[in-house]
Amino acid sequence: MWLGRSPYLFAVHQTSPITHATLAQLAEIYAGRQTTWPDGSRVRAILRPVADADTDLLKEISPAMREAITTAHAHRAPGSAVADTDVDLANMVEKVPGGMGGMALALLLAEKRPLRGLILDGVAPTVAALESKSYPYAKPLFLVTRTDAPAPVRAVADFLRSAAGQARLVELGISVVPP
Repeated sequence: MWLGRSPYLFAVHQTSPITHATLAQLAEIYAGRQTTWPDGSRVRAILRPVADADTDLLKEISPAMREAITTAHAHRAPGSAVADTDVDLANMVEKVPGGMGGMALALLLAEKRPLRGLILDGVAPTVAALESKSYPYAKPLFLVTRTDAPAPVRAVADFLRSAAGQARLVELGISVVPP
């Protein structure tokens, strides 16, 4: 079942002085050609595994990001790290000095992470911006169950389809408006 889509953002620790980035900067960071932000503070891109859906999302952003992510995995830039899961990535961005990585807004909000999404090319990664198409990067979210799922699982699916469930998804940074 399609749940919705959440803005796919580039997160840094909430104490980072960096609030804005450009797609061109991010491509340079992922490629390992830029290791500091314009203010001189260190930046370390946290990667996801080569065959991960988030890696594919990053590559689809632009030709420059495709090249940068491919380069990052092929040459593993000094100081780069790979996180196996969304939660691992968020943990690393929190703990690695200068850590930065791509993730869904829903993860930050649902887990109340001490992270913030960078304003990208002048646009904040919000549900409203996603729905207005001013912020184009999104992660689709699904609930996958068996056809013979037990009653508690069916109850969760039924709740998520309800008006209250849809409202809760929106609170968690998920647009329920089809793209």
